[in-house]
Amino acid sequence: MMNSQKKQKAAIAVTAVLSVTAILSPTALYAVEDNQNIQITLSKQMEGKKLIQGIPSEKNNFLSNVKKINGQTDIQIMNSEAAKSLMSNSNNAITSAGEAENAINDIIEYYGLSNETTEQEINDILIKSLVDTGKLENVSIMFYSKVLDATENDRGVLNIIFQYKLYGQHSVQISYSFSTPRLPKVGEVAINSTNFPDVLFRKVVKDRYDTDKDGVLSVDEINKIEEVNIFQSSNQGIKGLKGIEYFHQLRSLNCEFSEVKELDISKNSNLYQLNFSNTKIKTIDISNNTELFMLKCYSTDISKLDLSKNPRLSILNCRNTKINKLNIENNQNLTKLYCSDTEIEGLDVSNNTRLNTLSCQNTPLAWLNIGTNNQLRDIDFKISDSNLTIQVPGETFDITKLYPGIDPSKITVLNGAQLHGNIISNYKIGTPIEYEYDCGSTLDGPKKLKVTLNPEKGDSMIEIAGKLDMEYSGKPVKPIINKSGSEGEITYTYEILKGNTWEVFHGIPTDAGTYTIQAHLAGDDFCGEADSEKMQFTISQATNSWKERPVINGWIYGEQANTPKATAKFGDTVYSYSASKDGPYTYKVPTDAGTWYAKAIVAETGNYTGLEDIIRFTITPKSIENIKIPELKNDKDVENLIIKDGEKELKKE
Repeated sequence: MMNSQKKQKAAIAVTAVLSVTAILSPTALYAVEDNQNIQITLSKQMEGKKLIQGIPSEKNNFLSNVKKINGQTDIQIMNSEAAKSLMSNSNNAITSAGEAENAINDIIEYYGLSNETTEQEINDILIKSLVDTGKLENVSIMFYSKVLDATENDRGVLNIIFQYKLYGQHSVQISYSFSTPRLPKVGEVAINSTNFPDVLFRKVVKDRYDTDKDGVLSVDEINKIEEVNIFQSSNQGIKGLKGIEYFHQLRSLNCEFSEVKELDISKNSNLYQLNFSNTKIKTIDISNNTELFMLKCYSTDISKLDLSKNPRLSILNCRNTKINKLNIENNQNLTKLYCSDTEIEGLDVSNNTRLNTLSCQNTPLAWLNIGTNNQLRDIDFKISDSNLTIQVPGETFDITKLYPGIDPSKITVLNGAQLHGNIISNYKIGTPIEYEYDCGSTLDGPKKLKVTLNPEKGDSMIEIAGKLDMEYSGKPVKPIINKSGSEGEITYTYEILKGNTWEVFHGIPTDAGTYTIQAHLAGDDFCGEADSEKMQFTISQATNSWKERPVINGWIYGEQANTPKATAKFGDTVYSYSASKDGPYTYKVPTDAGTWYAKAIVAETGNYTGLEDIIRFTITPKSIENIKIPELKNDKDVENLIIKDGEKELKKE
C-alpha cells in the first residue's frame, strides 16, 4: 500500500496542476496505488463539480464541491469514546495524515458547533487536544467562514481550512465543511452540550430520538420519548443523564450498570418504572413521581427512601443497600417487597394488605409486624433469624429506644436476660440475649422471628476541646475534655519536638516548645476505652515586662550602700554599676561620692524575653560640719593626730 507521505505528495501534485491551494478531504480527493503506479482519483462526490481556484470567499460558496451526507460532514465520524481518547493526555504522537485528519474532525464533532462558536474556541481546543498532548507538532486554522447561520428551519454551514504538521514532516492543509444544528423553536430542545452535557448520553439522544437528524428534538419527538434504556453494554461510560428533564412523557427509565452518580427525575412526573440498580447513586428524590409503579434500586449506596408520595407503588426492590429504615405506611398498593441484605432493623407491613411477596433475608431485624395478611404464603415469605450485636449503655436498657417501633408485649425472652415492661436487665457482656418476636400471621399461620442480641461494651469517645496554644506562663497546660461512654480514668501522653524528631515527654509541659497531646479514656464495665486524636500545640516565648521598675536610693559617702529593687514578670534581676551611662559596668558596688548608674538586667531564655533598664543614683560627699580636728602644738601632736566625725573616730584606710 502507498504510505501517507506518497499520498500527501500525490495530493499536493494534483492541487498544483488544478491550481487549488487547499487540499480537499481525503474522501473528496485521494490517491491509490495500482500496479506500483500512483493513480489520482476524484470521488463520486466530485463528479460534475468545478474546483474553485485560490482561497475562496463566502460569496462563491466555498467547498460547494464537498457533498454532505445526511446533513453531516463528509468525513467519517469517530465514535465519542475515540474522540475522548484524542482529547486525553496521552502522549502517543500521530503518525499518519489520515489519523490526523480524522482526529481534527472528531475533536470538532466532540466539541460541538453552533452559531456562537468562534474561530478562537476551535483553535484553542485543537491546540489543547493535539499539540499540548504531543500528538501533533502543530495545528492551526488558516481559513474560517460561517457561510450560513443556523435558523429555526435550516442548519448552518461552517467552512474551515486547517493546517497541521506531523512530527518530522511538512505542514499539510485540509478543508472541512461542517453543518451546525438548526435553532430550536418554542418547546423544542437543541441536542447540544448545554442541554445534554454527557457526550455519550448526547449521542444516545441523537441516535434514538432525533428521528429527522436535525440536531434538535421537536415537540413531537419529545412527546414520543416514553422509554430511556441505557442498560445495554454499548452504553457503558455514560456518567450523567442531564437533559432527561425535557422528556415530560417519560414512562420508563433504566440506567442499571451505568456510571451515573446523580439522577434528577423531578420533572418526569409520568414516570412509571425506574431502575437505577448497580450504580453509584447515593440519593434519590421521587416525591414528584406520584405515578411510580415499580422502583428498583438494588445494589446501590442508597441509605434513605422517602416513599410517602408514591401511593401507586406496587413493586419495590431495594435489596443490598444501606437503607436502615423503611416506611411503607402510605404504599397500600405494594404487592412485592425485596429488602434482603439491607440494614433495616424494624419493619411494619401491617398496613400493606395486598403484599404477596416479602423477602428480607440477611437483614438485622429486631422486630417485624405483619399484622394479619392472607396474601402471603410461606413460599413467598422469606425472613432469617436475626443475630445482632448491640452496645449496651449500662446495667439496663430500654429496648424501645434501641429499636423504635418494637412492641415489647410481643417479646418472649428465652435466655440471657429479663424483660420488665420496656426494660431489659440482668444480662452480662458476652452472654447472648435470646427472644422470640410475634410477627403476626400469614395464610400459612402465625409467624415468629427469632432474635439473638449479643451485648458488647458500648463505644466511648474522648476529644480535646479547643486549642492548647498558649504563651509561656510557667503553669502547666490544662486541656479541656469532652467525653462520653466510659467513666474510667483519663490520662495524657505528651511528645516534644526536638529538631525534626518527636520524643516522648515525661510530665506536663510548662516550658516553651512544640508538643503533641493525646488523651486516653480507660474502659469500664459497660464501655470500652477510647483515645483522642493527637493534637499539636505550641507554648510560645512570653514577652517579659517589669511588674515593679528598677529603683535605687542614693547614699552619703561612707554610709552603707543601698540595694536596687525591681520585680520582673519572669526571671531574676541582676545589677551592675558604672560611673558612665554608657559603661563599662561591673558588679562592684561603688563607694566614692559622685553620680553613678545601675543597670538592671533579666536575661532572656527560651521561655521569656529579656529586660534591661538603667537608673541613675548619687553618692553624696560627706559634710565637714561635724569633723573635729584637735589643736596641733608640736610634731608629736601631728603624729598622734585623731580626727573625729562627731564621736566617731576616723581612721586612715
